[in-house]
Amino acid sequence: MRRHRRSGTAVLAFSAFALLTGCTVPVSPEPLPVTQQPSQARPQAAASASGTAQASQCVDGKRFVVVDCAQPHDLEVTQPERFPASMPKDYPDEVALLAAAMPKCRAHALAYVGDQLDASRLQAWPVWPTREGWAKGERWLTCAAVELGPDEKPISRTGSVRAAMAGTNYYRFQVCTAGSPSRDNQLKLAPCDQAHLGEAVPWVLSLGKMTDPVPSPEQMNAAAEPHCKAMANQYLAAPNGRKDLTLTWRLPEAKDWPLGYTTAVCYLESAKPLTKTLLNIGETAPLPS
Repeated sequence: MRRHRRSGTAVLAFSAFALLTGCTVPVSPEPLPVTQQPSQARPQAAASASGTAQASQCVDGKRFVVVDCAQPHDLEVTQPERFPASMPKDYPDEVALLAAAMPKCRAHALAYVGDQLDASRLQAWPVWPTREGWAKGERWLTCAAVELGPDEKPISRTGSVRAAMAGTNYYRFQVCTAGSPSRDNQLKLAPCDQAHLGEAVPWVLSLGKMTDPVPSPEQMNAAAEPHCKAMANQYLAAPNGRKDLTLTWRLPEAKDWPLGYTTAVCYLESAKPLTKTLLNIGETAPLPS
């Protein structure tokens, strides 16, 4: 089973977060380079049986067998694919495999799960042949979706994630973080109903297509700033914002842009752990900490 970390990012933070319509909040600190790696699971290739799985089928990732989606499973197939004929005869390294697989699998996951994928615990996950299978001529590629648990590894789950980002379903898979999304290189996931500092705000911002030139950090920040302010206002149901929260966003690194990581993800952050989410908290209610 092969996977790819979420994109590398840059962070911009607003301290003493006050979302005032029509006002400009000074930017401090400057954007910092970070690497967002929710999962530490080691990738592994799959036996050829995984190449026979079809879209919407669920797979037990430990045995690489198709199971009913009502039964425990790790993977949900978003689309079967094939590697291009131009791939080398010798087994490629992981960088080359990801470069060929991830753009397709990201696109299929977004279409299958929904466009809020990057603000959720769901992730595109390519599966490809073992070295032995490759030597036999296998070139199948299975694009799947997984859910990451608090231990930052794919979890065994039941039920389908098709259209999981539709409407309020998003909040079943919302990203909350144990650490600081504005300072930490690696985001450690935490259950949103337990102690956490950061919350991903729904409504991620597309910064372009992976076939487009990579925008500069200045261009990405200029687009992300008004978007994240507006989305945070809406998420909090606080038209005038709150001064006890920090607004931040994470941007793709240039090296990950061609893989399909082309979104800005907005986060709200508290200085003290929160015990439930900030959704619709309003302007004056005390923080749930």
